[in-house]
Amino acid sequence: MIFNLTLNKQTLIERISQLARDKFASRAAGYDHNASFPKEDFEDLFQAGLNAPVVPTEYGGLGLGHDSDIFTLWMMTKELAKVDLSLARCWEGHANAQVLLAAMANESQKKCWFEGIVQRGEKWAAWSGEPQSQIPGQKASFGTSVQVVDEGYIIDGTKVFATSAPEAQWAILLVNTAGPGGARHRNGHQHQCCY
Repeated sequence: MIFNLTLNKQTLIERISQLARDKFASRAAGYDHNASFPKEDFEDLFQAGLNAPVVPTEYGGLGLGHDSDIFTLWMMTKELAKVDLSLARCWEGHANAQVLLAAMANESQKKCWFEGIVQRGEKWAAWSGEPQSQIPGQKASFGTSVQVVDEGYIIDGTKVFATSAPEAQWAILLVNTAGPGGARHRNGHQHQCCY
C-alpha cells in the first residue's frame, strides 16, 4: 500500500490493478500477436469508471493530472504497464489528450468532448506531427506540412505509426508552423499549436 495517498486514490489504483491482473494480462499476448488495439480493455476501463482519469471532476471525470494529482495517474498507468505495455501507451495517449483538452479547449468543446469520454467511453489519442526533413535518398516522405491560411491551417502529411489510430474516435495532432525542429529552435513564446 502507498501510505501517502488518500483512501479514495489508493482505491483507484487497486481497482485498475485488479482489472489489469484479472482481465488485461490474459489478453495482452493476443493483442501483441494480432497487432491490434486493446478494445476490450478500454471497454472494461469505461465500465469501471476509469476511462476519464484526467477529465476534471466538474465534467464527471476523476480529476487527476498535472494540476491536481499526477502521482495517482502515474501509479494507475504503472499498473497497466505491468501487464501490457502497449495498453499502457494507448491509455497514456488517451490521458494526455485529456490534459490538452482541459488546458486548451473552450467551454463548449470541453462540455462536448468530456461528455463523450465520460458517458460514451470515447477514446482519444495525442499525436506529434512535427514536420520532418527528408533524408537524402529516402523514397517516402514522412512528417507533416502546415500551411497557414485565412481560415486557420491546412495540415497534410503521413506518420509511420499513430498510437490508437484503429479505435480512437478523436485525436489531437500537435504540429508547428516553423517547420522541422521548429518547436525546439524557435525563440521566446512564438511557437503555435493548433488542434
